[in-house]
Amino acid sequence: MLTVRWYHKYMSDASSNEWDDDEELTDLDDEEGLDVSEDEISEAMSELHKSIFENKVIATFVKNAYDFGGTNTLIEVMNSVERKMGWRAELIADRAALDDYMLYRFETFDEEAWEYYLNSDEFQKLVYDVAHISQASLYRFADKYTIGTSPKQSIRNRVRSILWSLYKKF
Repeated sequence: MLTVRWYHKYMSDASSNEWDDDEELTDLDDEEGLDVSEDEISEAMSELHKSIFENKVIATFVKNAYDFGGTNTLIEVMNSVERKMGWRAELIADRAALDDYMLYRFETFDEEAWEYYLNSDEFQKLVYDVAHISQASLYRFADKYTIGTSPKQSIRNRVRSILWSLYKKF
């Protein structure tokens, strides 16, 4: 229905022959329960424009910040975001470290190594491990901070620790 309305509103008076054949659009007319109001279409388009605008603004800002001061400026931006949002972010992988290791260990430089690493199982495991360790640390802190450790919680923490050790071995 949405495609049909768009077609009729914007393309019905197009002079090109390719728009004269609307066989593909006939199936959309009879969709059950797909009656979309103009307000819903307008709202969806507004959200889409907002998303595109935000992405463009952010990309432009990051590019300009990098062009202005390089990595140091982007680090300052990240620190400002951390302070504003109350976050603490850590870098878990560094492209320069991978490049240095490849050069030292194999005496080669591969421009695509970083992209391969980001799409590898090793990186996914690293992300999972960091998230799991972070969550476990937060839970331990919260337990100690609020009520201390009870015998039941101590046993639970010990079992969790043993299971985590087993997971890392396999």
